[in-house]
Amino acid sequence: MQRIIDFFRQGYDLPFLILYAFLLHLVLFLYSNSYPVFLDADRADDRLYKIENFNSLPGIAEKIEYLSAHGIIGDYYFQALVYELFNENGLVLFQIFLALFSYYALYKMAFLIFKRRIYSFFVVFLYMHFAHSLVFPHQLITEAFFNPLIIISFYYLFRLLFEKNKIYYGVLASGLIGLANLIRPVTVLFPLVVLAIVFVYKPKFQTKPLFAYTILNFIPLFLWMSFIFFQTGEFGMGRSGHDLGSNLYKRVAAISRVSDEMQQEKIKAIYLADAEEGRLKVLEYFDFAIHHPLAFIKHYVRDTFTFFFKTGINRLLVDFLKITPQSTENPTKSWRKVFDKEGAWYTLTFFAKEYPILIAFNIVSSLLFLPLILLSVGGSIKILLDKGVSPIIKLSISLLLLLLAYLFLISQVVEAIQSRHRSPAEFAIIFLFVLSLWYIRGSINKNRASFQELYSIKLKAAYLS
Repeated sequence: MQRIIDFFRQGYDLPFLILYAFLLHLVLFLYSNSYPVFLDADRADDRLYKIENFNSLPGIAEKIEYLSAHGIIGDYYFQALVYELFNENGLVLFQIFLALFSYYALYKMAFLIFKRRIYSFFVVFLYMHFAHSLVFPHQLITEAFFNPLIIISFYYLFRLLFEKNKIYYGVLASGLIGLANLIRPVTVLFPLVVLAIVFVYKPKFQTKPLFAYTILNFIPLFLWMSFIFFQTGEFGMGRSGHDLGSNLYKRVAAISRVSDEMQQEKIKAIYLADAEEGRLKVLEYFDFAIHHPLAFIKHYVRDTFTFFFKTGINRLLVDFLKITPQSTENPTKSWRKVFDKEGAWYTLTFFAKEYPILIAFNIVSSLLFLPLILLSVGGSIKILLDKGVSPIIKLSISLLLLLLAYLFLISQVVEAIQSRHRSPAEFAIIFLFVLSLWYIRGSINKNRASFQELYSIKLKAAYLS
């Protein structure tokens, strides 16, 4: 026991974590060379096609024209740069490096709150063993860049809040989340949430670094949209098959497929038939939700279940371990079709027969994940209601909880939510889980100390009488 205490006291835990994570990903890297997983991610083939086409263009003018016609730049360009220099293996190693740096940042962020190495160690150790954390660095997927940038940005945001209001922490935090917005612009409004919640808990906080964080966040995306405007005459993020309008169109089409025939025809006639190039506007989508609430809610419930309770373990089982026959349709893509047509119970029993090992692992992982996320959210709310907890701890919890809620709400614009849409907030879930355990342990010790103090008073009173 003393050796374990000395291990943390002497600061060996962080180097151990980084070395262990590196060796773990090195094993996965060597394994993936024998059993390729690089292109098993969502839209990986399309992304590789864009990367290779972009890198093959001879001049700057051609590359500029290509960028303006293929959606938001970070969807493929950042990975294209690394891919051009170091090819596939080099890109995977670079993504592993990003993951390791995010583990370091997460550890330091946790230490700002817990002030104890063992809790920081526990946060990172749990997070690095999540399926998405294990698999994404080895795949051609935007989350391999996006998720580490979000974690590192949060680390500098916490440094800004916990320390001396130094403005360069705000610049670093906003620069990183601004870069992440060029990959997936889902977090572009989150700094406004941060600004609002900080003034709730720390009204005397210096405004200059906080406003720097909020405003600078918008600059990278604004510059990109300006580039698109000068190239195409349209002020936007760039058109592609997965931009906002396209996603809304696909979502309404997916919802219509589970409606009866009369409803399907009506939805197609009003919302899909005249949509420009397979796109819907936001107001048109809201109009659809208002006029077709039951179909909308059914899709919403399924997405809610997927976001909060589907662990993503199929990334490991299907993409890495290949436990399903290659000749069959990937079950992670087909279960939604069965669910929409036949319902939850039929889907579960059908796939239990077809893929018993896969379903067994999914059930076990969901049963383990359920108490984790419930304790994370429930424990956090309990801490927020405790008047004895410092405002800075409550502020930290609120930001992490709001990141989870924000990503859930913003993900409602995609065709169908997947567990990967939750992955940028998984560090927050683990953080809140460990924080809740820490709070429970402190409450138990406090109650025990209060009981012992009361008991000793009673003994003393009895003795004196």
